Amino acid sequence: MFKLPMFSLVLVPILGSYLAIAAAVRAAAQDISPVVTHAPALLDTIELREFLVLPAVGHYGRLPIHQDAVEAQIVSGKWRPPVEGEQVGSEKRDQKFWRAVAVDKSGTLDTRAFRGGYAFAKFDSANERVMLLKATGHASVNVNGQWRTGDPYGTGWLELPVLVRQGQNTLLFQLAGEQLSASLSAPEHEVSLMKRDAIVPTLVRGEIDAEWGAVNVINASQAWRKDAQLFCSVEQGGKSSTALPAIPPLSVQKVAFQIPPAGRDQPDTAGCQLELLAGPEKTILSSLTLQVKRVGLEEPQLRTFRSRIDGSVQPYAVRPAVKPMAAEFPFDEPPLPGIIVTLHDAGIDCEAHLGLLSAQSSAHIVAPQGRRPYGFDWEDWARFDAMEALEDSRRRYPHDPGRIFLTGHGMGGHGAWHLGVTYPDQFTAIGPSSGWASFWSYGGGMPSFQNPNPLESLLLRSYSPSDTVKSLTNLADLGVYVLHRSADDTVPVEQSRFMRKRLGEFHTNFAYYENPEINLWPVDHGCDWPPMGEFFERLARPSASQRTAIDFITADPGISNSCDWLSIEVQQAALKPSRAIVRQDVDTRTFVGQTTNVARLSIDVEHLPPWQPIDVTLDGHQMAFLPWPDDYRLWFERTGKEWNPVDPPARSQKSPQRSGRFKAAFDHGAMLVYGTVGNEEENRWAEAKARYDAETFWYRGGGALTVIPDQQFDARESLGRSVILYGNSDTNSAWPALLAHSPVQVRRGAVQIGDRTESGDDLALLMVYPREDDEAALIGVVAGTGPGGNAMTNRLRYFVAGIGYPDLMLLNTAGLETSSAGIRAWGFFGPDWSIDSGEIAWRGDE
Repeated sequence: MFKLPMFSLVLVPILGSYLAIAAAVRAAAQDISPVVTHAPALLDTIELREFLVLPAVGHYGRLPIHQDAVEAQIVSGKWRPPVEGEQVGSEKRDQKFWRAVAVDKSGTLDTRAFRGGYAFAKFDSANERVMLLKATGHASVNVNGQWRTGDPYGTGWLELPVLVRQGQNTLLFQLAGEQLSASLSAPEHEVSLMKRDAIVPTLVRGEIDAEWGAVNVINASQAWRKDAQLFCSVEQGGKSSTALPAIPPLSVQKVAFQIPPAGRDQPDTAGCQLELLAGPEKTILSSLTLQVKRVGLEEPQLRTFRSRIDGSVQPYAVRPAVKPMAAEFPFDEPPLPGIIVTLHDAGIDCEAHLGLLSAQSSAHIVAPQGRRPYGFDWEDWARFDAMEALEDSRRRYPHDPGRIFLTGHGMGGHGAWHLGVTYPDQFTAIGPSSGWASFWSYGGGMPSFQNPNPLESLLLRSYSPSDTVKSLTNLADLGVYVLHRSADDTVPVEQSRFMRKRLGEFHTNFAYYENPEINLWPVDHGCDWPPMGEFFERLARPSASQRTAIDFITADPGISNSCDWLSIEVQQAALKPSRAIVRQDVDTRTFVGQTTNVARLSIDVEHLPPWQPIDVTLDGHQMAFLPWPDDYRLWFERTGKEWNPVDPPARSQKSPQRSGRFKAAFDHGAMLVYGTVGNEEENRWAEAKARYDAETFWYRGGGALTVIPDQQFDARESLGRSVILYGNSDTNSAWPALLAHSPVQVRRGAVQIGDRTESGDDLALLMVYPREDDEAALIGVVAGTGPGGNAMTNRLRYFVAGIGYPDLMLLNTAGLETSSAGIRAWGFFGPDWSIDSGEIAWRGDE
């Protein structure tokens, strides 16, 4: 039986179908309700002051599909604007009632008793126009039938352009915080720059390279803006111009711009003037002045880089190592400093986190942002951000590559555990401070089953990349210093005690300390805790030739596939932990190993003396006198019980570059391509859903995903980029060019998976599949077979950390009332991306 966790804020976005609510809005003209804000025409500001509120009417958690009574009404087309006293929920124990509530004098609505529920408001407008919705404390909001992202973390900077209709307008908020406030205002310009949430790096005196900044562009019109560029000039500095991507209507997009370098003798603070220009005449649409800091080489710095995930600009903070006292090295040059990567706690940005730490002479301190202060709990895209920040810092700051350390506090302490076991060859030691082990032990909401059937077993397997504990032995060759306050009232000390016990079963170089004091933070924080710093300073990572043995576990080669010279390339069973234990003898040029759930692996032999043959034995199968590989890498593939040396795999095979999982489709510069060749309802759903996903990734992960209609998609111009298709083969014209040979096809009324067809207009499919014309890019599919199926995809929370999605998931709308029972199929393609070699479990075939 599926256990349903209680409501948790991991749930944020609540979505629904455009047509269902749009029809309800039209019907609401006949409805008499006290919750109406009457707004005269051309009023610059509309304050929402009266609401109908409803407590939570569902079961939530880190689940791929959940239960929600209001959403079930929306998806079925039965939802209509509520009236006071109206009941929701069929069974008596689940019955909840809408009731009228007004905001307080400050304009906020106390929603503590309704967290996870809904707030509904409506207002009249004498004309149609675009306004900016400014709201906070909500997970998402449905405006006149289209869902928009929310501000669950209460940042206060979110404002979205929305279309206000002539007549009655409705807003349905899903509540996430303790207070809700919402208003609409008239934009000053159709296209404008947004000052808040801008990214401006510090400029370091003496450096000659331009740096990247980012700013939000609001398109408060119903037309595309395709001809804009951003002009940047720095006071007493240089100038630059950056062409912008096309900005969709009624959207906000975070765009990159270049900041010219600063001279050595310029002032500490200068104005950075931005001008948004359009057309051949370069008409100024909007202007904005930001402040840019100039600092010295050893001062704290905010650095930026362009992410390989989506091309967005991402920041990280650095406190460079200070020069040691001359007396420490009177005759010799001081050694190169190491790098300490420190991960922030929930709700703290990287600069504030860095400000808590003291400069060191033995290491640069690097604080990644993790794609926002909450940023995926240092999993999913946040873990990639941390590694990208480390890579960029290694390029900028001279350092000892054998001394890279990882620490973090609270959520960052979990990140230290998680990144440490995921990328063990990247660090010399880790130092979790008050860190929790995994979502199973802290935070809750993870799925569990009693006597799981095959489908449920595959569902649970999809969560394995988050199971830090199962890969804990990857830390065997790293130093580990565990720090926790005994009286910690946020993360219980039992989290670290549990990890200490597990480390004690195999580890030979770890330290554990419980600080009995209550109020020492941040003095006892991570690398600022002197014993941890001393522990780090004693360690150095061995070279590849010094590693006599590697014991490596990965849950997903697409996330982490290598440890020094050993790489697990493909699994036999997808997302089931894979393990390889291989010993090397450099003198005899031999490798001997045992594997579990490994279909293909490779060994990098560049550290060996070249040209002589090599012997490899895997799982008792000997392969002798293997010739020296020109690319320094030997490849092996398992067939049955035997291993054989093979050539590098064809790009049609699964690989670490694209091993599957639906979430991975949003990497490689993903383009969100919505269908326009369906009927009006289908087209409007696809466009709204693509915009919603782009907004959600922007809000949650500082992302910059491209949104375009299918008619503008060009396969040749998009090479190297992943594509997310919204719609099916009947409604999205890009489908034939990308998925003509896919074993999975979706059309109106039916889904075909291999030789099996499911029919109905309430089916929804998520899928990831390789682009045939590229080595690494993927195709993601968000498709429905009809109005119900389309609406069902809107709530799927693939941007919430820890929720596991497979290569393929088919579900129907029954899941909103019976949770996992609504999943029709779940599974993974095989190593050759086929159905036959994969694992697909079907509901009803148990």
